[in-house]
Amino acid sequence: MSTVTDIILVTFFNDGSQGDDGHQNVDALNQWLLSTRPSPRDQLVRVDNRAGGGKVMQCEVWMAAINWLDEKAFEQAVRSINWAHRDCVQLFMKSENADRFRVINFDD
Repeated sequence: MSTVTDIILVTFFNDGSQGDDGHQNVDALNQWLLSTRPSPRDQLVRVDNRAGGGKVMQCEVWMAAINWLDEKAFEQAVRSINWAHRDCVQLFMKSENADRFRVINFDD
């Protein structure tokens, strides 16, 4: 039996980006996930480049579906990142038994 948590992380465009060298902020979150998860597949993946329309999205969207996630600990991991535009960061999490996503803002 499993308990899956769906994660959607929305950030300001290029917040923490190092160009072709990766995304420092999300890389740190993925390192946190790797340190707490048994599977190297439990990582946030960028999906905003898959959006339809004729324009580039003006934010970055990262997603993952992770089994047995400690949601409070993950929220704290996101909160611990030094985002350049913290007021633009939103975390959406939904456990498989929930009817809707819980929205967490980091503008405090």
